[in-house]
Amino acid sequence: MTQSYAIQRWLGGVRAPAFGAWSFHLVNLLLHAGVSAMVAELARRIGGFRVGLFAGILFALHPIHSEAVAGIVGRAELMCAAGVLGAMILF
Repeated sequence: MTQSYAIQRWLGGVRAPAFGAWSFHLVNLLLHAGVSAMVAELARRIGGFRVGLFAGILFALHPIHSEAVAGIVGRAELMCAAGVLGAMILF
């Protein structure tokens, strides 16, 4: 997880003025979108299209996830969720 911060900083450049905290929040937001899609896919495989759509939207909009998305340190939770859900989908 710490390595993802270092890679993101390396890609943005150490002295880039436009490279601020917003980019870390953007990566967390994109990770959350990916995890929400994984939840929808897993629920679709288990219960059908409507169940998958409802589960994905509910997961994406649930307020309990705001801490993981809004805080930069929440990336560990998002990456863990992506790993677990990805493994369950592949299984």
